[in-house]
Amino acid sequence: MPDEFAGEKLVSKGFFEEVTVQGFPIRGFQVYLHITRRRWLQEFGCQRNAYH
Repeated sequence: MPDEFAGEKLVSKGFFEEVTVQGFPIRGFQVYLHITRRRWLQEFGCQRNAYH
């Protein structure tokens, strides 16, 4: 959970779509960084807001 929301009521609800970033080659190899962000929902009674 992100530190800025430590006092909030948050629920983990899966992940956002994976993003692939191609980096500069190291020693002749291609570098791909696969980034996955967790989806957090902040609950306000029945209302929910998504954070990443």
